[in-house]
Amino acid sequence: MIPLPTIASRVLSTPGFTSGKTLTMLKQLITDPGTSEDMVRSLINSDPMLTAVILGQANQTDDGGTKVSEALRTLGLGGVLGLTRSFTTVPDQIERTLGGCWQLGHACGILTRIIARAVAARHQNSPLSAIDDETLHAAGLLHDLGTAVAVMRFPNEYAAALTRQEAGEGPLAHLLHHELGADTGDLGYLLARSWNLHPLMLSCIRYFDRPKQADAHHDLVAVVHLARLLARACGHVAGADRFIWGFDDSALARLGLRLDDYPPLLNRFLDEWETVEMFEVGAK
Repeated sequence: MIPLPTIASRVLSTPGFTSGKTLTMLKQLITDPGTSEDMVRSLINSDPMLTAVILGQANQTDDGGTKVSEALRTLGLGGVLGLTRSFTTVPDQIERTLGGCWQLGHACGILTRIIARAVAARHQNSPLSAIDDETLHAAGLLHDLGTAVAVMRFPNEYAAALTRQEAGEGPLAHLLHHELGADTGDLGYLLARSWNLHPLMLSCIRYFDRPKQADAHHDLVAVVHLARLLARACGHVAGADRFIWGFDDSALARLGLRLDDYPPLLNRFLDEWETVEMFEVGAK
């Protein structure tokens, strides 16, 4: 187990990171005069780390932003290009695992929007009604930043936790906490808070796997919790972390969905996933 000050120091010194292919594609888009802002935003919205860095940087001057479109207007495409120069390209040996993290995040972003809209349509007074689609997508996309941080910054402890999970000892989050001294929610929250992400995002990042403990934004955290479960059930997993260990009954009860609601939600998701256009998801 690593001392907490060491964990914090390593997390807080983490630069943005993603695949070299994604960085090259983003540079090509930004420097092409024929590129629209929508094309740039589509690529960013498939990459949790790009989204987190861009939202966080925009919040340095416009505190409280949750929309990539507004962050792009604040920073400008030149500013975004400048930010990516500080990014680290992920090593080849972990690119596949991180590609799974990005794919899971993107799937969770789509499902978060679909589920939240279904809940809001049924419950007119739901606080989810006041949250726009971009913010819903970002909340799902960013929820598991901590797994990427663990893979990148604590590879030995992450590998040990995976080995124990393969042996059936329990959920990865619990085993990583035993090996490292923090779970993925803790790691992601620490990084996201240092980057000045919105409190709504912080709640989803910290509590997606334990929604009963959420300190705020309970309905959205419950939606992200369910979105993650459904995304993983559809095969979107991060590396070898492929097991589904259960769900929080209280979170699902909060949303008020019935069993017959799930097939149309999943069909809608699968239709959207098939029509994701132009860009590969994250570092795949």
